[in-house]
Amino acid sequence: MKIILLPLLLGLTLVPADKLQAAQSPEHVTPTLLILEKYRGDKPPPEQQQGSLMLQLADVSPLTQAIEAQLNSPFGRLIRQLDGLAAQIAGNQESCAALQGKTLLYLSDEDGGYARQGFWYRPANDEAVFCDALFVDMTVSEQDLQNGSFLEVFAHEMGHVYLRRLMGPQPAAPSSRFHNVFAVTDYQTAFDEGFGIYFQALAAVLSRHPGLQARSEGRLAASGADHWFSRLDGQYRLDGVMHNLFAFKTLPNPDFSGLAAYQQEGISPAVGYQLKNAQAMLSSEGLLATLFYRLSTAPGLSALNPDDADWQENAVKHHTRLFRALAGLSWSNQTNPPYTALLQVLQSSDPDFAAAAIGSFLQTTYASPVDPALTSDLQMMIQAGSLGQMQEFLPLYRRTTEALQVLTDQIVKGEKSLTGALGRPIWLLQPDILIPQAPWSNAQVPLAVNLNMAGAAELALLNLFDNRLVTNLLEERTKQGPFADLAEVQKRLSLPPSLLAELERLQQLHRQSGRRHRE
Repeated sequence: MKIILLPLLLGLTLVPADKLQAAQSPEHVTPTLLILEKYRGDKPPPEQQQGSLMLQLADVSPLTQAIEAQLNSPFGRLIRQLDGLAAQIAGNQESCAALQGKTLLYLSDEDGGYARQGFWYRPANDEAVFCDALFVDMTVSEQDLQNGSFLEVFAHEMGHVYLRRLMGPQPAAPSSRFHNVFAVTDYQTAFDEGFGIYFQALAAVLSRHPGLQARSEGRLAASGADHWFSRLDGQYRLDGVMHNLFAFKTLPNPDFSGLAAYQQEGISPAVGYQLKNAQAMLSSEGLLATLFYRLSTAPGLSALNPDDADWQENAVKHHTRLFRALAGLSWSNQTNPPYTALLQVLQSSDPDFAAAAIGSFLQTTYASPVDPALTSDLQMMIQAGSLGQMQEFLPLYRRTTEALQVLTDQIVKGEKSLTGALGRPIWLLQPDILIPQAPWSNAQVPLAVNLNMAGAAELALLNLFDNRLVTNLLEERTKQGPFADLAEVQKRLSLPPSLLAELERLQQLHRQSGRRHRE
């Protein structure tokens, strides 16, 4: 395949020539919805390597009719239209002709929602054929349709489908932490999951679904079940994303220590007024969702508004621009954030929009990847504002507002880099410390830690640093910025050679590990 090199400030991204050409003239088609269910016949799947999931067309029922009605609503139609748009831009061709131009939903009997690829398809009275098609795997109930969770989760999973069409399958993740909207994981996971969460927030704004609106506006009856983790996670996928709460650190619970403190650090909705550092922000799926959400809805950007008569047309235009840029990215560079690479591509393809997007990026991240001094001023402004200290707040507000605009102009002109203060991740794998794959799971995985963004609980769990060293590392990183490598960690913290050797061993283990694939 012919390859075109697309130069970026963050490195070179390899873009197939046919993919780039397809991105120049997408057709705005709306795929037909195809609802599938597990094959109920007595013919076993062929003995092949591609998998054993065999599906057939779902029978028409009140449930499938209700699903079709929701996905024929204006927002449901938009989600399907974006699927066709992503396929056109990426130049996707389905391996099964019968599925070309279709959006696929598999009604599963297993819990959860997933974006998946590949299954055996058995049409009525015909032989099974393996189809390497992307599809959404979901359980759906009448309650899900009534309260809006079906539309919300389907939009999320279709976000993953779009990304896989445009960028290919996501590589194994560097982090082993359970991913959720509160967690800090890694750049790739945050980008992928944040993109899906963005579509959940978009569903809350654009769908006008009465159940989803009632939930997002807090008009449902209170219940003790509201305190269950998945409900908190779901609510913050709306509130936290829309109000940029994930730029802030989770408040530690002094009653927790060890593994409990580590878990609380990664699943707690309790945030204060202390900003995360730059790598942690760009490894937060909640914050990435905010970045995508603001691209779509903020004034000066696409400003999608359901009250506008042409909001659907505007949404397609916005995502055409976004999908074209995403098609120019690759998962191959795991040391730089995909979102900053996306901004670089937009600078080449749409400079005016990119300038506004860069301004939004700096506002959302409080300039932390670019200018630590400005971030420090913004931190002081946040604290003064939270305490109602008007005399301190107003001068800081004026100064930082002007400084953010100056910084935006400098980046647009190429005078400063979007990642000038970001540093590189320093990943370690501690095989002696096993953590739950999910808080409720018995499955365990080795602890993976990035020294340039880990919090106190995570560093303590490594079982390498005493409390004094943990405190010193965090203070040194805050004052002097990220560590360039382990040699600099040793130098700045005055570590003994034996500890450096152990850190180097754990770094090598992480490089050699298969890491973790996520659903």
